[in-house]
Amino acid sequence: MKHLALIVAVAFFLPIYGQGKSSKPDSNQTSVSQTKTPEAQSTPTVGGNAVNQETPSAQSNGTDDQSKGYLRRLFSPENLPNIGLLLAGIIGIAVAIQTLKHMQESAERQMRAYVVAEVGSIVNIADPIAAPGVALTPTEARAAYPWGPIARIQIKNTGQTPAFRVEHWGNICFREYPLTSPLPSTHGGRPMPCILGPGIIGTKLYRFGPVLTDQQIADLRVGTGAIYVYGDIGYEDAFGKKRFTNYRLMYHAFGGAIGVSTDLTFTEEGNDAN
Repeated sequence: MKHLALIVAVAFFLPIYGQGKSSKPDSNQTSVSQTKTPEAQSTPTVGGNAVNQETPSAQSNGTDDQSKGYLRRLFSPENLPNIGLLLAGIIGIAVAIQTLKHMQESAERQMRAYVVAEVGSIVNIADPIAAPGVALTPTEARAAYPWGPIARIQIKNTGQTPAFRVEHWGNICFREYPLTSPLPSTHGGRPMPCILGPGIIGTKLYRFGPVLTDQQIADLRVGTGAIYVYGDIGYEDAFGKKRFTNYRLMYHAFGGAIGVSTDLTFTEEGNDAN
């Protein structure tokens, strides 16, 4: 497009420049040039040979007059419509370039990969407390094994093209609620990159480690504590651009009864993507 604008400009200026070169001299100028003054006839001689001298001021005046004459012809009234057409053409080309750029960006947004954390769950947390006269159906949230909770995060490529070199980091920890202290780093090791095609899902397991203490379980029940499951995903879309997704979920009394519910809910902060 830039080359097209240059061609349009050259195509406009060349005819004007050619007119300036091919214009015939004025008859008055011709007659004046043929009439010589006595000073011009008396040419000094050197060694019997006539010497023609042209002063620098005459040369510079001729160049200036030629430039001014070209500018006058360029911006003459008969050329104003052509200049207007040229400016309109340049503006049209600029608008077309900008429109094509927006169309390309829109197509990329529609066709690119979007890898997001879709859903999360957690098991083996604590024994539920049954209300009087209410029979509880055991779920996987009860403490059935002699180790800590295990969380599962499912990610998915919701875009229309594959996500390349997908790397998924994450971590799990117990912290106060609302969260005020920093969370441990997610980059405990480098995961194996993979490819997620459109609609393809991936899963990641997080092991808490030790069994929850009685105090941690009590904090979960009253809502002053929570188990946080968080991570970040890095990948490259089909257009060669680097993308990321950050997520943070938690197990809290807001999501259901402790020891009964297995749902992880997204937190208000810690979720971002580009």
